[in-house]
Amino acid sequence: MEKSAEKPKIRNLKNTIADLNREISRLSQKNELLRAEKKVLDEILDNLPGTFYIWDDRPQLIRWNRKHEEITEYSGDEYPNMLPTDFFGKREHRAIEAVIKKVYAEGEGTLEATLVTKSGKKVPHVYTAVRTMIDEKPVLMGFAIDISERKDAERRLRKAYSEINKLQNQLEAECTYLHEESKEVLD
Repeated sequence: MEKSAEKPKIRNLKNTIADLNREISRLSQKNELLRAEKKVLDEILDNLPGTFYIWDDRPQLIRWNRKHEEITEYSGDEYPNMLPTDFFGKREHRAIEAVIKKVYAEGEGTLEATLVTKSGKKVPHVYTAVRTMIDEKPVLMGFAIDISERKDAERRLRKAYSEINKLQNQLEAECTYLHEESKEVLD
């Protein structure tokens, strides 16, 4: 009689093990899919033309792309000890802090600021960020583009305008002089 009572228990145990194996298989497939999706996302982020970053509300850098490390010259191991303002000169700290507050308060913000690399090189960027949620906590997620070429073009344009204005003033002075000279000759 004991053996006949054990048969349903063994059958239930075998069914439970089979159910667990199916669940493990299903979860393994989902896990593989998540790994593949993460790999694609990492590839996309690492191949963006600028830097990508996510700061939590401590603020601690919790996610970034490879370009972020290349441009800042800091390693990922150094990031946990850094604040957002550590990437900029002291004169820009207030503006950086203000735009961070704006992003958390209003949901988005944009700023032009000059990144100072680990070696001291200054690189102008335009930063844009949005507030989003990760694990039910607000984070600042953003993107920055190097605008060095645009800044150089703006400087060249200002210089060209200055030269044009100088030439225009010289031309006006010459015209005035010639006009006065021609009046004297005709008189």
